[in-house]
Amino acid sequence: MPVTPLNSQLVGFGRAVSDLGLTASIYDVMVLPSLRGMGIGRMIVKKIIRMLTSRDIYDIAALCSENERSFFKVCGFGDDILGSTTMMYTRSSVSTNPQDNQMVKRAGRKLLLVPPLSKTLPYSKTMKS
Repeated sequence: MPVTPLNSQLVGFGRAVSDLGLTASIYDVMVLPSLRGMGIGRMIVKKIIRMLTSRDIYDIAALCSENERSFFKVCGFGDDILGSTTMMYTRSSVSTNPQDNQMVKRAGRKLLLVPPLSKTLPYSKTMKS
């Protein structure tokens, strides 16, 4: 982690999570606001990538907001060629619309409309609750 040479104050950090086999995701790269634009964030990302690739992990994603995309593009990240997006599970209440058998579910800051199953799944005698 980058620190100032004079007082050893932390000036930035990064956080990545990996399955230690195939993939990794960078979740956070933070730098003190007064020191942004000096390349510290890029150094953090380079270090994370070096650590991961030294373990033969090359499928590295950056989970970022729309505002952070340009930073990660400068660091060598691009759009996912498969067009995948991040989805998040959040424990939340679910309400059902009885008129069309659809559910409205709060997921973080968004509302999701969950369509009903098109057909009933067969019940298996081997499945027990």
